[in-house]
Amino acid sequence: MKTAGNTVRERTSASRGTPCLLAAFLLLAAGVAPLVFVPGVSSAAVDWTLSPDIPKKPAAVKLSGLDRGTAYDLWADVLVTNYGVSVKFVKALYDRGYDYGDVALLMEDSRAARKEPEEVAPYKLKGLGWGAIAKKMGVHPATLERAKGNESLYRRYTLARCLANYHKMPDDRSVVLLNEKGYGFDEIILASNVCAHTGSPLRSVVSARQTGMKWRFVAEKHKMSPAKLGTPPGKSGAAKDKAAAPAKTGKTPTTSKSQGKK
Repeated sequence: MKTAGNTVRERTSASRGTPCLLAAFLLLAAGVAPLVFVPGVSSAAVDWTLSPDIPKKPAAVKLSGLDRGTAYDLWADVLVTNYGVSVKFVKALYDRGYDYGDVALLMEDSRAARKEPEEVAPYKLKGLGWGAIAKKMGVHPATLERAKGNESLYRRYTLARCLANYHKMPDDRSVVLLNEKGYGFDEIILASNVCAHTGSPLRSVVSARQTGMKWRFVAEKHKMSPAKLGTPPGKSGAAKDKAAAPAKTGKTPTTSKSQGKK
């Protein structure tokens, strides 16, 4: 049964919607595409927990070159979010042979030393590890302290923290656990992206991948279009990325490193 109050609220809602529709029409008439906000699943609503006794990643489960490229693109968005640089800056480092772990550790050391990345990068050319570079500059990033100076753990904990921050996970324990079980961070970010888009529990996505199922089929199993595998959560495929934003630093460090495994 309608009341006078209900009628007023309905009319008010309708009047609020009219200017929005009119504005969209005017933008389209002028040749300007209005921004479209696509509703998605809140990463905070995802169940990120994993049992400590999950099986190790089967040796027969391999990542395709296409999926690895997709993972690199997703990691670029994670690095942009964590360190405030642009996609253009991150991908310029990719082009110079850095993998996403190198970019994260370069930014971690630079931030701790309060230096620009191009001031820190030359140390890498001398063959020093990122942990050794931090020590040489007299800084001790939190993740390096947690790793007790171990270079591979420094990389693991830095990437795990970045991904946990990105998805607003309660902590990074599940990410660390997956890496301990043999999953590379390219596999892990694909799994987390499926979770973020669909709201599926992390254990369900990992379980599907453990059977050897290809990532496109893992996505379909969880009611997600494979075309969205490379789309960061909360963004439509047509949305502009942050590549047009100015880089945080004026120059991109140069190196002769070749892109390697995580």
